Amino acid sequence: MSRTKGQPDRAIAAEGISLFPSAGPATLAALFHGVDKGPMAPTDPDTWSRELQVILQQRLTGLAVATIRASGVQPHPETRSALEEAQRLQAVLALNIEATAMEAAQGLHRATIPFVVTKGPGIASVYPQRSLRSFADIDVLVPPRLFEKAHSLLINLGYKEYFGRGPRDYFNRWCREGVNLLREDGASIDLHHHVPPWVWGGRMSFVDFLAGSEPINLSGGTLPVASPAHNLLITTLHVISHRGHPGHKLLMWRDLVELSRVSDPRTVVRIAQDAQLDWLLAFVLRALPPFARPRELLEAVGATRPRTGDAFRLHRLLPPALGSRHQVAQIFRLPVPNAVAFLSGYLLPSQAFLHERFGNKYAYSRWWRDAFGHFREAQSVDSSGR
Repeated sequence: MSRTKGQPDRAIAAEGISLFPSAGPATLAALFHGVDKGPMAPTDPDTWSRELQVILQQRLTGLAVATIRASGVQPHPETRSALEEAQRLQAVLALNIEATAMEAAQGLHRATIPFVVTKGPGIASVYPQRSLRSFADIDVLVPPRLFEKAHSLLINLGYKEYFGRGPRDYFNRWCREGVNLLREDGASIDLHHHVPPWVWGGRMSFVDFLAGSEPINLSGGTLPVASPAHNLLITTLHVISHRGHPGHKLLMWRDLVELSRVSDPRTVVRIAQDAQLDWLLAFVLRALPPFARPRELLEAVGATRPRTGDAFRLHRLLPPALGSRHQVAQIFRLPVPNAVAFLSGYLLPSQAFLHERFGNKYAYSRWWRDAFGHFREAQSVDSSGR
């Protein structure tokens, strides 16, 4: 990593990358509700109706309801009713997620598997009111060496992998950062052995996450959650790695604002520099609208540039690059040996995987044809820039 007097993200921005997504006036007013110099709430009720589905899909309902109440605007009654009902349902969902997570936590404790809860409830706790920040699952980070033990424990508690079998049995441990686990009663846990994307999240130690964790009271018990400073770095990485759509999950941007507000800049910078991720922290925070940027933290970070390899990976993962829309981008998220293992398994999946996917354990030609078709489709979008 090198330091320069120029802006660290200027070379990236010069190539036309815009990380913060576009959004309508009602959505933006909700997203930045309560932030100094944030956008005013639109008074036109039709605006709120047009953007209702986006607000619901982006899980901004709590913030939207607070915006409407604080500003005194009058959306159409059916729009307001839909927002308030969605807020109630999300609150019930969060309570259920918390309560069912306690059973898993107790199982991990009994099995002497240390863990830290990241994102979700830990981030919600730093908002002005927890009801402003909903979550639909619990992210659990465990030491890599104990991942398979923790995975087996949760499977025995009735959890199943949401995305099903991977192309090879070794994928969960060596080619992914974790797995999404669901249970019929609505319990949802994302079990991680590394913070995604692995190539950067792997620079932060589980021991440090655990040492910096803080207890938080949830429904039915207490869980260790990552500190705001660690959650800030985790969210920074999440902005880049989110399901092939960097930056598109709006709630993450508000998370950055709230986590920056309560985190000690010196602590954040120390963690980021130790992981050689201060350049990425600066790049993501500078993508926020000017009024929302944490100026003290950005001043503490200073001007940094990524190493050549990091810059190369970032460009492969951000739109309009192919890596921002095709699963083969996983090779850019992984350390080199793991990327080779991923590509090998992707090109030559197991017979069990093929049988589960196509009903024929020898359906290699069909898998390759489909994979090539998806690749060409993503490549054409990459070439056009749309």
